[in-house]
Amino acid sequence: TERGSRDFASEAIATLIKAMEDYRDKFVVIFAGYKDEMKSFIDSNPGIASRIGYTFDFPDYSMEELEEIFYLKMRNSGFVCDEETRKPIKDLCEYYSKKKAFGNGRFVDKLVQEVIMKHAISEFDDIKLISNSDIPTIEELNNSSVKYNKLEIDAMLDEIVGMTEVKKKVKEFEEYVRFIKEAKNYKINIPNQNLHMIFTGNPGTGKTTMARIIAKILFEIGIIHENKLVEVERKDLIAEYVGQTAVKTNEVIEKSLGGVLFIDEAYSLTPKNAQNDFGAEAIATLIKAMEDKKDQLVVIFAGYKDEMQDFIASNSGIASRIGYTFDFPDYSAEELLEIFDKKTKKMGLNITETAREETLKIMKYFCNVENIGNGRFVDKVIQEMIMKYAKNKEKIIGIVDENSIPTINEMTKIVYNGKNMIDVSLITYDAQKRTAVHEVGHAVTRLVLFKNSGIKKITINAEGTGTLGYVLHNNLSNGYTKGKTALLNDIKTKLAGMAAEQVYFGEFENGNSSDLESATNIANLMITKFGMSDLGFGQIEKPDGEMANIVQKKINDILDSCFKDTIILIEENKEKIDNVVSYLLEHKEINEDELLKVFCGISQ
Repeated sequence: TERGSRDFASEAIATLIKAMEDYRDKFVVIFAGYKDEMKSFIDSNPGIASRIGYTFDFPDYSMEELEEIFYLKMRNSGFVCDEETRKPIKDLCEYYSKKKAFGNGRFVDKLVQEVIMKHAISEFDDIKLISNSDIPTIEELNNSSVKYNKLEIDAMLDEIVGMTEVKKKVKEFEEYVRFIKEAKNYKINIPNQNLHMIFTGNPGTGKTTMARIIAKILFEIGIIHENKLVEVERKDLIAEYVGQTAVKTNEVIEKSLGGVLFIDEAYSLTPKNAQNDFGAEAIATLIKAMEDKKDQLVVIFAGYKDEMQDFIASNSGIASRIGYTFDFPDYSAEELLEIFDKKTKKMGLNITETAREETLKIMKYFCNVENIGNGRFVDKVIQEMIMKYAKNKEKIIGIVDENSIPTINEMTKIVYNGKNMIDVSLITYDAQKRTAVHEVGHAVTRLVLFKNSGIKKITINAEGTGTLGYVLHNNLSNGYTKGKTALLNDIKTKLAGMAAEQVYFGEFENGNSSDLESATNIANLMITKFGMSDLGFGQIEKPDGEMANIVQKKINDILDSCFKDTIILIEENKEKIDNVVSYLLEHKEINEDELLKVFCGISQ
């Protein structure tokens, strides 16, 4: 009854209906098919329903009936089944009966055939006796019996660049899932666990790659029965018309059963300020499947971190069904270079050391740029490199030198928003020295005041984010609360870059707004919230009029006092700071150990 420009089916139905009326005493017509589809068929023409005298509904066979049919067919074929075959046969019938296209008795015929085929190629003492080893597994029936062992999966994880914490969590997850599987073998009754996951991270951070490995882990352990990852996005789940999204989503779910469903950019299912969007229907359908079919399906939602938090908050049913969350950090410049090395090595290219140094400069410039693409950005660099390499008339085949590495400025022309990035060719030595003084001022002041610099690195490598340099701190905590002295020291550390510029150059430049804003906020809180000024303990909510002027004066007094104290600290340590600045100008980037070594006499 499908409609087309030339619908011959309707002609056939009209002919049948006439014959059913004209020859009803000479023949009987039986229409057969799936229940829902047959209802649509009957509704398609009122003449059909009016001529149907009887309707018989054939229910699916129960588990017990399927097993009985199997053993009856085996006996009729002359075989005797061992009692140990009962459990695997029951498991097979239970698993496949939940599938939409389950064949009932035809499935049993296929199962009988597979059992006899497996028995035929096995070693046996009694040709008629069917043992447990003759029963095919779900994986064998799915033609996906090729498995990876634990060592192979561990090697896949180790091959991935970076992701130290993610890989650690994945291995912990693997051990937990193995325990669940083993516990069931010992008849420990652990309820079915929610293995559905959230992956958060920017594009190119390896989310899809890790999802494929997790699918292999779950398949190898036996949690899922098909080694497959079905990758979809919004357009694969959302339909254009009312009532069709659930159907489309269910089709994706059905396709994914037995494996892992990976939904990329999942937050797009809940767009903000979208009226009458069908995403809610897709989510409701997914949530139901995540609960009803959690022993047949693992769902992974993936997307940007902030947007995924909004996505989870949009429906309480999502959060309650998520068992694990994995956060994928952006790659560091060194990790991007390592990815570059792996990719070029696979291509058979030998990259000279000087060329690698130039590539690292590119990675350092772009690694913190928002939406740069992470691993995908490496592909862009390689593409540009190959184009320059191909045009290099003096190239040696197989060896890539620095002349074939694109410049930072060349790369800015092919990336999003590149026109707003810093032109590194315009950065003078004097500008770099000012940046070095500023950043070393921050680090040294923190080191002196807190007896621990807590830095990962000080860099004066310009980045596409618009910064000429920065100090990157470790995640060290000075406690959840702070006294007045510690807060004042925080302010001094914030103002230290400005103070260092003042000492070295007689004035500070206008690139200090974020430092000054942070210092101002701390001073404001000390006065209006923390009771740490001579205005008293009373909190001041939204000061206005004269009180606003008083508060502003107190803020300026605190900032002025802290700035003067920091000037003194910088001047007292100027000779040592000179050493660090010179070292940083030479190396462009230093870590805490180097800082302590050059800044003589300061211990950690």
